[in-house]
Amino acid sequence: SCNVRGIADFQKRGSVVDHFIYPKGSNKRPDIFSFQETHSTPEVTGWWDSTFGQNTLYAHGTNSARGVLLGFNPKLDVTVVDSSTDSEGRYIVANLKVQGESLTIVAVYFEPDLSDQAVVRLWTKITKIVHKYENSRVMFCGDFNAILNQNIDTNQRYPKNRDRLFREFVEMQELTDVWRVLHPQEKRYTCFTKGTGTMARLDLCLASPEMFTYITEASIGAAFKSDHSPLYVQLSLQEEVSGRGFWRLPNYLLGDPKYKQTISDLITELVQLNVEADPSVLWDTVKACIRGNPSDT
Repeated sequence: SCNVRGIADFQKRGSVVDHFIYPKGSNKRPDIFSFQETHSTPEVTGWWDSTFGQNTLYAHGTNSARGVLLGFNPKLDVTVVDSSTDSEGRYIVANLKVQGESLTIVAVYFEPDLSDQAVVRLWTKITKIVHKYENSRVMFCGDFNAILNQNIDTNQRYPKNRDRLFREFVEMQELTDVWRVLHPQEKRYTCFTKGTGTMARLDLCLASPEMFTYITEASIGAAFKSDHSPLYVQLSLQEEVSGRGFWRLPNYLLGDPKYKQTISDLITELVQLNVEADPSVLWDTVKACIRGNPSDT
């Protein structure tokens, strides 16, 4: 996911595609990718389709503003079951089947001068569409132009009302900041404004609780022909299971202080009660007790 700051220009469009979609010296072509602020119009649809195939989804803006694109690797087993796009180029909501598994993806671009009232209307509209699909696997990605944590996600000193509205939306929808969960203390930014010296992490991937069972990695890359850096998230909706299978603690629970304290107390108690137990047996006991300890999150 990356804000490309306009790719209406043919040469820039080609270089951005070569850099992100067909990286030289790498076989790691992204399976699902989202570009924001593409400045795309219906006139360039043919170019995108010839490059990525007919599965590409667009929310067109103008040749100098907005625009969102959601594309897929032709080798990926993906079916677009249904989709909704904003006529002004601010969001795409796609209900997908990826390798036979359901997934709802929302690609978003909210420009910085959008009014608070407009932001609320858009979030309300997007939420209604997402809920229509009744899918527990949901991911929001894009440039939200809002800050979740004023203390660690920006060097700005003055929070905006829009930041508060964004946090309320995230909490209400029970979404979690993927990169922050995997990098709880790290200060990294995705947007750099030269004139003011402002730095902020505005480009995010937000996920529903179930998604954290499948997410394995999240990283921020280097900016390319933009003042925004790309965000990469690695996930697998299908896991090979042999024999009796395995269980994995969902990563998002590690961001819940109450749950972490509960598990810490549980481990301490088990160790004290089983001082003479074989370490491997004790470890299996700890895992079994954690699996049986429900979370309220």
